Amino acid sequence: MARRALRDYPLYDVPHKRLERDMIEAHAEENFEYFMEVRQSRLAHFVDWMKEHFSVRVTLDGDGLVAVSNWADEYGGGLLQSDYQAVDLSVWAKYAPAWRDEYAGFNVMVDLGIFQGEYLIAKRPQLVWEMYGGRDIEPSTFDSEHFRKPCLGGFSRYWNGFPLRAGVGAIINGRGLATIGDHMARPRSLVTDAQSNLYLSNIPEGIDPVMTIGDYRNEPL
Repeated sequence: MARRALRDYPLYDVPHKRLERDMIEAHAEENFEYFMEVRQSRLAHFVDWMKEHFSVRVTLDGDGLVAVSNWADEYGGGLLQSDYQAVDLSVWAKYAPAWRDEYAGFNVMVDLGIFQGEYLIAKRPQLVWEMYGGRDIEPSTFDSEHFRKPCLGGFSRYWNGFPLRAGVGAIINGRGLATIGDHMARPRSLVTDAQSNLYLSNIPEGIDPVMTIGDYRNEPL
């Protein structure tokens, strides 16, 4: 059912199709500008698509987040190629081959991330979309596949949120839930990731980020 619903799903078509960390900053900025230009129209399409094909009501509140996360658990794995082991996530990182046919589900991964990001911004208005610039105190972040991709800023300290990564994770997790013998998958991963971001976004400046301050799983939606 999920694969059939992908017919004519809009292509996420960034101008520069390679890993952002491997391109000049100006090209990465153009990819980010493209994201900002299309995110609202893509979210609107996602809302309509979910209602038409799955009867899921997508709203930017806790009920909507739970509904979308449950959908990802049940149907998300069906958006991927039939062989779970063959899924190449470098296709997501590099936008190539083009996200059509067997790769069309990658477009939904992006839109899941847009949805979660806009939900978090609705809950925490201080959060904003920005291009991830890495962390000087953590040099490995400059080699990350998320470097210069869209993320959420506005947290205290040096934290960022990564809704697009959460969208990818929710689909992969859905595949795992449908796979016998996969003991790593957990239900409602999109909700759990959102709770972590909601929790971190409420921690004020000056709190030691190494400290264990509480359990984010109790964070209300």
